[in-house]
Amino acid sequence: MAYTHFDDSLPDGTKNGPATLTDLRDNFQAMRDMVATGIAINWAWTAVIGTGTDEEPQFNRWNNNNLTSEWIQAEIVWGTAGGADGNAQTIEYKFSSDSQVTYELIGKIQITYAVSGIPTSSNWI
Repeated sequence: MAYTHFDDSLPDGTKNGPATLTDLRDNFQAMRDMVATGIAINWAWTAVIGTGTDEEPQFNRWNNNNLTSEWIQAEIVWGTAGGADGNAQTIEYKFSSDSQVTYELIGKIQITYAVSGIPTSSNWI
């Protein structure tokens, strides 16, 4: 059986119960796979330097190729000392449904590191 990718046009409300449930199941499985792999089908990624550098950009942004007004932004604060030096220390995730005019906060993660630079814990704050 061929793999079914996520389809943001489904369910569309025109199908009967069993067909709608099949669409939902397929989309939930595709979302599971996107989360597990970190690969978002139909979302294009761009690094934005902003106040950062080529090696440590301020933003990562993803744009939905099927609905171009949708954006996800990750604003990264890079560590400057100890084990966090050169590593993402906090990442704030936001979502825009209006072509980046406004963003809504999804959540913020804080990452701690051992002196060696190995991540030891993370916490949504």
